[in-house]
Amino acid sequence: MVSLLQLNIRKRNASLDLARLSALFCVISVHFFLYNGYYAEPCEGWRMYLLTLLRCSFMVCIPLYLLLTGYLMNGRGFTAAHYRGIDKILGVYLLCAALCVVMKRYYFGQGEVSWFSVTDFTASTYGWYVEMYLGLYLLIPLLNLIWRGLESKRKRLALLAVFLLLAHLPSVANGFDWVTPGAFADPALSQRYYMLVPRYWASLYPVSYYFIGCWLREYPVRLKKRLIAPAYLLCLVVFGSFAFYKSGSGVFISGSWQNWESLLLLPCGVLLFVFFLNLDASGWRKTPRTLLAVASEVSFGAYLLSCLFDLIVYDWLLRTPPNIFARMRDFPVVFATLLLSLLASYSVTVIWTLLRRGGDAAALWWKLRKKEREAVTAER
Repeated sequence: MVSLLQLNIRKRNASLDLARLSALFCVISVHFFLYNGYYAEPCEGWRMYLLTLLRCSFMVCIPLYLLLTGYLMNGRGFTAAHYRGIDKILGVYLLCAALCVVMKRYYFGQGEVSWFSVTDFTASTYGWYVEMYLGLYLLIPLLNLIWRGLESKRKRLALLAVFLLLAHLPSVANGFDWVTPGAFADPALSQRYYMLVPRYWASLYPVSYYFIGCWLREYPVRLKKRLIAPAYLLCLVVFGSFAFYKSGSGVFISGSWQNWESLLLLPCGVLLFVFFLNLDASGWRKTPRTLLAVASEVSFGAYLLSCLFDLIVYDWLLRTPPNIFARMRDFPVVFATLLLSLLASYSVTVIWTLLRRGGDAAALWWKLRKKEREAVTAER
């Protein structure tokens, strides 16, 4: 069955496969906090502070996916081959979305779930990423033209600076209430924020991460591992501490300063990605490399299907009132959800592969039949 995925282990970078699998693990881990009462607890005390740091550490999931995209696809041209490659994304998505609709309607009893949820990307609870990624995929050849058009390192650095200003700076600069008395000491007193810099283009963060991935491919960053770890931990502490501070004496406040466009999240994602790039996987054995490659190949579907296993796992756990401090002992369910999602996605990916091969065979048969009919007609 593995052969159906058409994997060439020798040509794959195992460290990048590990990065993609780590991003999936972080996605599922972030959702653990979502379902287990974290957002209902006041942000007070050292235990909640440590949980906030842990939660923020998992927010690198989307940055890792986008950095991988830029790193791997910066050589794609404006070709039909690139756009034909979208068929796997669409095929796997449609199969996963259909499975999600069926399961939600007939297993979980969510009769309100409509088949139109497939087209509005809500069939899978986490389908928003597909809606974003499809647009990014269509833009990739154009983004690469921009990148290659800037021939000097200095111009490309200027491009990154522009995107940092447009997409990431507003997340921090515009996150303060300058008027309400006491709002700086306790941000929970007010959620009014005053704009200091333009924020209209904050949704461009996927493009900025894409270009950073291009930069890391073009200009490799070589950092010693003993320097990456403390630099990452420092950035994580700053990021998590700011998110903890912004919640004040209340429950966790979800704002742009802790979301995917956050300026404080960006160095965490980049440093972790650089760590994976600097891993030497050349000496890894074939078996773990193969397992990583297969898991990486099916991680997209696993991301979408993880919502079903979240429903199963957390429906069972939430039979008692959620308390995040007590529930941390249940964190290993994240690994169970990860494994089940990968296995389900493997099955879906195999089905898509068979359908694709069947479609290609049917198209080839039709083409040959057409030529035969044309040849018979010409002889007459």
